[in-house]
Amino acid sequence: MTGDAPRALAGRTILVVEDEYAIASIIQEMLERHGAAVLGPAPTIATALRLIGGAPDAAVLDVNLGGRPSFEIAAALETARVPFLFSTGYGAAGIPEQYAHVIRLQKPIKMQRLVAQVAALLANGSTDHPASR
Repeated sequence: MTGDAPRALAGRTILVVEDEYAIASIIQEMLERHGAAVLGPAPTIATALRLIGGAPDAAVLDVNLGGRPSFEIAAALETARVPFLFSTGYGAAGIPEQYAHVIRLQKPIKMQRLVAQVAALLANGSTDHPASR
């Protein structure tokens, strides 16, 4: 993690979409420790879609929510121009081709890497970050 990551997150709002309470809590704690405000965590598609209206600066999106793929949320984030990354226990094969460019962090996620990648999203304003794959 770069020394700039904590500053990049300070005062920014990050939507966390994760249905596993323990993982969501850890992600929330890490982002807040670096100065971010967290929307959510959202454990369902409906909750996440509602929270997108809170105008997050970026989002961390679990690929599978309660057995349902979360690509409807990814589409809504793209429409709202909110950069996001995927967190997943699945490999690249679980991601549709249209989202192959999106940063994908494999679970279990190293929290320092998560913070650095969210900071990169905020700096780039885009989900595109091929060096992270």
